[in-house]
Amino acid sequence: MKKFLILSFLITLFASLTFADYKSDVANGNKEYKAGNYKVALAYYKKANQEHPSKQLQDTIALLEKKINNTKKRVRSDDGIDWADKSMFISGNPLGLIGATLPLHFEMNLNEGAAAAINATPTFYGVTDWSTFGILLGGEYNFYFQKHAPNGWFAGPGAGIVFESVNFNDPTLGKSSASILGYNINGHGGYRWIWDNGFLVDVTATLGMTFISASVTLNGQKYTMSGGSGGTGLGASIGYAW
Repeated sequence: MKKFLILSFLITLFASLTFADYKSDVANGNKEYKAGNYKVALAYYKKANQEHPSKQLQDTIALLEKKINNTKKRVRSDDGIDWADKSMFISGNPLGLIGATLPLHFEMNLNEGAAAAINATPTFYGVTDWSTFGILLGGEYNFYFQKHAPNGWFAGPGAGIVFESVNFNDPTLGKSSASILGYNINGHGGYRWIWDNGFLVDVTATLGMTFISASVTLNGQKYTMSGGSGGTGLGASIGYAW
């Protein structure tokens, strides 16, 4: 009988201490929630739910997690600007289709002030006596001056390789072709706007040099040539960030 009473006392004591921890965690969670410290409050609520699972706590946890995810959409940085909280994006310039190209861009943050990117620009055009296909593949490194990549002002270096194949049928020269292989180096900069839903728009300016080596066949005769050229350009693109 004595052992039973002692065991009952220990069980009651343990339950009381556990319930005290539960009430304390709920109270601390409520306090942190009112103070706007949602992540801290969530940790307290999850701990309390482990001690005494309840539907009310589970519903509270689900609602608070949803609230935290929604508030992540924008983050206020040291410069006082609310930025969209994104870490990577894909974009393209649909206006390039006018010139039979489609510049595509994928970028991923390395940290709050820098990002790495991959570019791919296919070229495609074909009519009865003329066709061309090519692709430019490259990479770039971007610095973000407002320390919230990939939002805001950016600039950096880039490089890439280009290949193009051209086939045409001229009434005088007959069937001819050209194969072009080259590389490009550039410096670029611009500004990017990103909305909470992930939609983005950016504008860029580029200064670069392209060096090519071409093999041309005209009326059965093969010719080779090489050279380089430089230039500037302006561009704009739209895309989606997440």
